[in-house]
Amino acid sequence: MVAVALPGLLAASRLAAQAAVPPTSDLLLLPASTRSVGLAGSAVALNGDAGAIFVNPAGLATIRHVGLEGSLQSFSDGSVLNRGAGAIRLYQFDVGAGYQYLKYAAQNPLNGTLRWSAAAVYRRGMIALGGGMNYTSVEDSAGTINRSLSGAIGLQIAVFDLMALGVSVQDFGDHAISGIGLTLPTTTKVGYMLNFVDPQSSARLLMTIEGVFTAGESGRATVGGEAGFVIKGIGIVIRGGYGKAPPNVRIGEGSAGATLILSRVVSVDYGYQPRAPLGGQLHQFGVRLNL
Repeated sequence: MVAVALPGLLAASRLAAQAAVPPTSDLLLLPASTRSVGLAGSAVALNGDAGAIFVNPAGLATIRHVGLEGSLQSFSDGSVLNRGAGAIRLYQFDVGAGYQYLKYAAQNPLNGTLRWSAAAVYRRGMIALGGGMNYTSVEDSAGTINRSLSGAIGLQIAVFDLMALGVSVQDFGDHAISGIGLTLPTTTKVGYMLNFVDPQSSARLLMTIEGVFTAGESGRATVGGEAGFVIKGIGIVIRGGYGKAPPNVRIGEGSAGATLILSRVVSVDYGYQPRAPLGGQLHQFGVRLNL
C-alpha cells in the first residue's frame, strides 16, 4: 500500500515545488530616478547623482563631495513608491547606499516590496569601476516575506563633463535568503551620454542612448534628451525620451520631464510616463542635492 502511494506522493511534491514559482519585484520595472523617468529609463551613462546607485554604481564617481536624492510617487490604484539615496566621496573612492519601497494598495495581493542597494566605487583618471549588492524582498498580504541577495557591477568612462560611456550588470548571482527567494533576472545595460555644450556654461543640451538586455527577453533600446539654461545657478531643464517597453509589461514608451534648478546645490525633478506598471499615468517628483 505504501509502495503504491509513494510514487504518487513524490509526483505531487514535485508538482507543488514547480507551482511555487519565486515572485519578482515591480521595482525592477521602474526607472532608477525621477530624472531617468523623463528619459524613458535611460540612466546607465548619467553620472554625478546619488540615484546612480540603483542602475550603475560607477556613476557615483563624479559626485563632488556629497550627493543626496529622494523621490515620491502615488499610483492610480493607491500604491505609493518612495525612494532615497546618498553617496559621499573619499579621495578616489565613493561609497553610497539607497532604498526603494513600493507600498501596495489594500486590494493588492501583495503588501509591499523593498530594495536596498549599497556600493563602492574607485576612480582613476577617466575610468571608474564600482560594485555592490542588492537586497530585495516581497511581502504578500498574509505576511509571508521572500528575500534575495544579488550582485551589481558597473563601469563608466567619462571624458570630463562632456561625454560618458556606461556599462552595468544588475542582479547577477542572486541567492535566496528567506522563503523561496525571488526571481531576479540578470540585466545588462550599455549606454552613451553626450553633452553638446559645456554643462558649466549657461546652456544645457544633452542626449543619451541605452541598450537593455535582460535574461530571457529580447534586447531593447531607449533614447532621451535634455535642453535648458542656467543663469547664476538658477534655471530650468526639460527632457523627453522614448523606449520600447519590456515584453508583456504595460509601460508608456514615451516620457517627459523637467528639472527646476534652484541653486548650484538643489534641484527639483518631475517625470511623466503615460502608463505605469500598476495602471494609470506615472507622475513622479524628486529632489537632488549635490554638495
